[in-house]
Amino acid sequence: MPVFYLKQWAVQNSKLCEYKRICTSNPTLCSVDGADEFRIMPRRTHPEGTGWLLDLYKVEGVPERVAQSFEAAFMRLVDSNANDALKQMLADPQTPLDLRLRVGWTRFLLSLSFRNPEAVGLLRAHMVDMANARPLHPEADPIVRHLWALALMEEIINNVNLVPVIAGMQWRIVNLGPESPPLLTSDRPLLRPYGLNEERAYIALPINSMTLFVAEHGDFYGRSFAGRPDEAANFVNLHTVQQAKSLVWGKGDEQLAFVRENMGRLPDFPIITAEQRREAVNAAQARLPRHYLAAP
Repeated sequence: MPVFYLKQWAVQNSKLCEYKRICTSNPTLCSVDGADEFRIMPRRTHPEGTGWLLDLYKVEGVPERVAQSFEAAFMRLVDSNANDALKQMLADPQTPLDLRLRVGWTRFLLSLSFRNPEAVGLLRAHMVDMANARPLHPEADPIVRHLWALALMEEIINNVNLVPVIAGMQWRIVNLGPESPPLLTSDRPLLRPYGLNEERAYIALPINSMTLFVAEHGDFYGRSFAGRPDEAANFVNLHTVQQAKSLVWGKGDEQLAFVRENMGRLPDFPIITAEQRREAVNAAQARLPRHYLAAP
């Protein structure tokens, strides 16, 4: 998770509380269902000291400028625009974002599905399967397949169908207030229970311990969350923690029992639909993004 996002929970001595799910036996035996194989451990840390995995997007066996180009050239731009958007939404929630920030925040929301090793590994494995299923050029070795997986992630985050839908929804910043249970966030923090083209679709994301970002086609969820802040905080926290696989973050460790009871109880939301996968794979196989091979 990017530092600019986690900083919103670092309110005590610039630190937040990390709740980490640790396997206590043979890692190959650990699973979500085997709750007795895990411990949830709290730890105070700076935002820079948690939520990242070294070389998550790195491609081995290529020049460094290519190996780290996805994170350096693409994700950095996504996070930069999202940081600017978040600052404005928190400081002045009534003023609409301009087009750059609205699209930038939309891309950040879409990128949240790929901020974990499971999603990256899944896409890399998918590209290998696709390569095995289709005739390939001789140069389509594992390195190129990994580059294709990164290209696929970029295609999804820039999705020409999803970005306009999310950017065109009604956006609302909901302050639940200091009396409600503090909001948590996690390595799977996005609530998106319905297909985005459904009338009932909504997106909710905690953006600090008291504040929710909500996007929807109407205004039902935003008004409901604002009108019932305690219920909203409990509902969002439950789903945020149940969706988590390894990490949850909060202001302090007072929610440890809740995290221990609920972490990892829900399956992962599918990163892409079959239709999106077909479109993105075709685009990724047709070309690599120019900046992957450009001179530094």
